[in-house]
Amino acid sequence: MIIIKKYCILLFILLISAAGYAAERVEGTILYPDKAVKVTLLIPTGLFGGGPDVQAMQRGIRYLDENGKKKKLKPSQAQAFTFNYKGHDFTMVSHDYSSGLFGRSVFMLLVIDGRAKMYEYTVTNSRGGGPNMPMSTTTTTHTLIQLPGQPLYEPTLIGFKKRMAEYFRDCPELAGLIAQKELRRRDLDEIVIYYNDKCR
Repeated sequence: MIIIKKYCILLFILLISAAGYAAERVEGTILYPDKAVKVTLLIPTGLFGGGPDVQAMQRGIRYLDENGKKKKLKPSQAQAFTFNYKGHDFTMVSHDYSSGLFGRSVFMLLVIDGRAKMYEYTVTNSRGGGPNMPMSTTTTTHTLIQLPGQPLYEPTLIGFKKRMAEYFRDCPELAGLIAQKELRRRDLDEIVIYYNDKCR
């Protein structure tokens, strides 16, 4: 009975490991400063095919070059890579966010494109796991925005009204909506879309 339990645990571990390595071949494009290269991306999807694992691609993406050779693209090596997965477009943009939680260049998911851009990246932290302390993990998705010629900015809940009204000071109408609390932290996507559609 003990042997059977050990095999079950081993099988479970192997399944979890396989989930992390499962990938689908998808045609995509790597964007360099001076060119765009068509490649076959190896998109991590997990064992059960739940769609692209964006968090797994933040540190890099494996791909097949024109000769079928497997390579890995790191965030420091390109500006971005793009692909379409079952009708949905994905763009992962390289950013040197050394002051952030990653502490180095990462690929961030482009959520809204335009003069103002919105990005997301996800961080998973683990703690515990010692004697009498079960392992626990927390996953947090950070949302960042960027205006033309400006560094990435992560809006915070504390001081949101004042800081964001100042951030969008070049668009008085939008700054006014934020200052009057007609647009709040939860409306960040609407704020970015408003800027792109109505601010010049």
